Amino acid sequence: TLPATGVGTTGATLNGNVNPNGLATDAWFEWGTTPDLATFVASPVQTMGAGTDSLPVMATLSGLSPGTAYYHRVAASSSTGTAKGAISPFTTASPIPFGVVSTSPANNATDVPLGSLITATFNEEVEPATLVDAIAVSTVSGNLPGVVSYNSTTRTATFTPSAPFVPLTDHTVTVDSKVKSVS
Repeated sequence: TLPATGVGTTGATLNGNVNPNGLATDAWFEWGTTPDLATFVASPVQTMGAGTDSLPVMATLSGLSPGTAYYHRVAASSSTGTAKGAISPFTTASPIPFGVVSTSPANNATDVPLGSLITATFNEEVEPATLVDAIAVSTVSGNLPGVVSYNSTTRTATFTPSAPFVPLTDHTVTVDSKVKSVS
């Protein structure tokens, strides 16, 4: 049994090696969510031939649950019986929660030109209606007026100030949690 590869949120590829040792041999994987594989699902059987060399065997899984620990092992059978490899774990990736992945200017930026645009790029497409009044730029004196636009191709919301930034003043940009993805 070799480590799983290509592990994503809902899929993975199981890998192993099987040596038929000169006998007609079939191979498969057993996988499941119990560490001892007391209960498991078997992948389709693969015919390995009757050679004497170690051969790679693999199975691609789909439809797995995100953020879940799985266990797998390679198994093989010939006229002498069945052999099973060591159990190996893998965990599917957890989905990334919806949110901002980058901003411009960057957090804590200094010397930002007074007429700059402010952008927030999201990791998923945004429901544009949820952006209404959802991005605010403020100073200790209050909110800076502006207009928010959205580019669905780049998943970027842009705040265009109606007035220039106040010189030598800290500005805070807030993206309200009411912003939602289309999914």
